[in-house]
Amino acid sequence: MAGTYAAVTGALTPPAERWAVAARDLPPGHRIGPGDLSLAIADLPDEIAGQSFRAPESLLGAIVLGPLSQGALVQAGGLVRAGGVAGGREVSFPVASNLSLAGSLRVGERVDVVATLGSGDDASTDFVVRDVPVVAISTGDGSLGAQTTVITVALSNDADVLALAHAAGNGELVVVRSTDRSESPTSPTPEDQTAP
Repeated sequence: MAGTYAAVTGALTPPAERWAVAARDLPPGHRIGPGDLSLAIADLPDEIAGQSFRAPESLLGAIVLGPLSQGALVQAGGLVRAGGVAGGREVSFPVASNLSLAGSLRVGERVDVVATLGSGDDASTDFVVRDVPVVAISTGDGSLGAQTTVITVALSNDADVLALAHAAGNGELVVVRSTDRSESPTSPTPEDQTAP
């Protein structure tokens, strides 16, 4: 009787699905390209499956936020896609290198941008955008030979785009490394993919 029960329940159990995993070790800031991901068979709990991917090709161009070891399951919270979800924007702005973490900032990290507008008694300082992903960084010489860093971030709404553009054109910016790792609206989601 036990053997019959096992045979029946086994027949009713759906086959394990294939999920995207790292095909090799991927460092933080790495942009996913062909050959970086593969598929592995796994039976995942619903809460993990909901944050995982069945179609590696849907993740091409995404940026790895933390180290992924070979064979590690790829999950939405560990990636950000340049350009973000539909309607997303990329915005670049210059900032003095000594006000942008002294060259230690890396693609894939998340930052807050603080702006000081006005001068003297009328000056005010406030956050412009918070916990946004960095998708590109370049450095060069600005005016008077001062080194300038140009940072590109992915933003998810027009209000943030306008606020950052205004602050960049009218104030002094400071970039702060964000420790808030709440889910970003620009993280790729399993719903973005199509199953093979």
